[in-house]
Amino acid sequence: MSNRPSDTPNLGSPLMAAMLVAFVGIGGAVAISQFAGSSGGPSKDQAEALERANEKADPFADLNRTAPTPIPTRAKSNGPTGSQASPAPRAYDSSPDDLFDSDAWTRGTAHARKGKALDAAATAAKKSGDQTTYVAKAVAAREEFTAALDDVRDWELKIRDEYGDGDRKVRIVIKEITAWSKVYRRYRKLATSDN
Repeated sequence: MSNRPSDTPNLGSPLMAAMLVAFVGIGGAVAISQFAGSSGGPSKDQAEALERANEKADPFADLNRTAPTPIPTRAKSNGPTGSQASPAPRAYDSSPDDLFDSDAWTRGTAHARKGKALDAAATAAKKSGDQTTYVAKAVAAREEFTAALDDVRDWELKIRDEYGDGDRKVRIVIKEITAWSKVYRRYRKLATSDN
C-alpha cells in the first residue's frame, strides 16, 4: 500500500456525497422533464422516476441559508442627466507648510496678480465699448497669464506627483492655475488688431 495521495476525490466526505446526490437528482429530473416535454407527455416509468427524484431529501437542508447582502448603491445626483454622483477624493495634508513659499509659485502669482488687474481693465473697456483699450489690455493680460503658467508648470507637476491631488494645498494650487488658464484661453485668439 503506497502513501501517495489518491487521484480520485474522497467520496467519503459528507459534502461530496451530498453534492453527488444533488447532482444526480437534479440531472435526472432535468433529463426526465426534457424527455417528457419532447414526447407529448411523460410515460408511466418517467412519471414514477420524476416522483422518486422529487421525494428525495434536500441534501442542503441542514445548511444555514442567509439572504444575500445587498450591493450598496450611490445616491443619484440632482444633475440634469441623473447620473450617479461620484464621491470626491478625501482631502489630506501631506505637503509642507511652506509650500506656497516656493520661488515658482511666488513668481507665478506675481504675474497672475498683474494679469487679473489687466483682465478687469479689459472687461471694463469692453463694457464701455472701447475696443482698442479692450484688445490692448486683454493681450497684456494674456501675456501675464502665459508667464504665470510658464513659471508654475513644472512645479505644479512635481507637487501633484509628490503629494497627490488630494492634498489641500495642492488643490488650492490646481484651482488657482485653472482660473489662470480660463482667462488665458478667453484671450488666446486675440491679436493686436481690432477683432
